[in-house]
Amino acid sequence: MKLIKSFYNSQHILQKKPSNIKEGDIGLFASEGYTTLNSGLYYVKNAKVSSIGIIYKFLFSIKSNIICYTADFKKYKFRYLAKQILQTKKIKLDAQIKYIIVFDNYTGPKGFAHWLCDGLTRVAEVNDTLDEYTVLVPEYFKYEKMYLESLSFFNIKKIEFLKSNTFTLVPNLYFPSHICETGNFNLENLKKLKNIVLSKINQNPFIQKLIYISRAKASRRFIQNEQETCDLLKKYNFDIIYLEDYSFIEQVQIISQAKMVFSIHGAALSLIMFMKEGSYVMEIRNKNDNINNMYYYLANASNINYYYLLCQPIMFSKSANNFNLIVDIPYLESELKQIIEKTK
Repeated sequence: MKLIKSFYNSQHILQKKPSNIKEGDIGLFASEGYTTLNSGLYYVKNAKVSSIGIIYKFLFSIKSNIICYTADFKKYKFRYLAKQILQTKKIKLDAQIKYIIVFDNYTGPKGFAHWLCDGLTRVAEVNDTLDEYTVLVPEYFKYEKMYLESLSFFNIKKIEFLKSNTFTLVPNLYFPSHICETGNFNLENLKKLKNIVLSKINQNPFIQKLIYISRAKASRRFIQNEQETCDLLKKYNFDIIYLEDYSFIEQVQIISQAKMVFSIHGAALSLIMFMKEGSYVMEIRNKNDNINNMYYYLANASNINYYYLLCQPIMFSKSANNFNLIVDIPYLESELKQIIEKTK
C-alpha cells in the first residue's frame, strides 16, 4: 500500500459544551474531545475487494477503509475472507483503468448517515481528480437514489457497480482513507464538503425557517407523542418536514436554509453539516444515552449551536438506537423559548 497524497495530519479536537447544558447532564457530554487520523489517498496494486468494500492485500484486510470499531475489524479477517474466496463469484477488472473505491462497510443501504459523514467527507478530498478514475460503488447504489444523487455533486465521469456476493480483483485500486473515526469530524474537511455541495445548490439567502424533521414515516425510532409535539411546534411556526418526501438535493436545500433544525437522534441530523454557521440544532435524545454524540460533535465542527432535549425512552432491545421517546411537552416549550429568542 502506497501513500499517494496526504490529506490531514492527526490532531486533537476539543469540544465545547452544549448551549443548554444542565449540571446533572455533564456526564453525557464529558468527553474532552477526540483525535483525528492521519489520512490520505492510497494505492494498492492487485487488491481484492468484497461487495461491501472490504479491501484485501496478501490476504490481510486493510483497516483504513473499514469503519473500524475493533470488533468490526476482527470480523473481516479469516472467516469472512474464507467465505469470500470459497462462496462468491470472482471478477477481475481492467488492468488499464485506475479505479477508486469511495464507500466502506457501514455506508448502506441503511447507513446513509455514515455515507454522508464517513463517505462523502472522503470523496470531497479527491474531488479535483475524480475524473481520472472509474469510481467503484456497491450495487445497492443503483436502487437507493439518494446515494447516486449525492455523488452528482462531484467531479465523477464514470461509475462501476460491484455486484452483490462478488469478490473482485482490482489491478490498480486507489482509496481515500478515513479522516476520523466514525462519529468524529475534521473541521477543514467538513468545510470543503459543504462548499462543494452548496456550490451546486440554488439557495435563497432570505429564507430562514424553523424546521422539525419527523421520523413518522421511518421504520423505527419514533416520538411516541408525535401529535402533541407537532401541535406545540406549529404554535412556534415550525415547518413539519418528512425527508422521505424529498430528493437528496431538495433535502440539502431545505436544511441549508434553516435557522433551526429540531429532530430525534437519527440520520436526518447528518444534514446539519450544510447549515449556515451560527444556526441552531436541537437533538431529541434518549436520557440514558452517553454514547451517541455524533451529532453533538458534528454541530460543534460545523460551528452550529447545539441544544439537546433528554426524553424518556421506550426500549425495544438492548441496541442503543432501538427505542421510541416520549417528549415532555412543557419542558420542550421552555427550552424552545430560549432558543427562539436567540434566533430573532
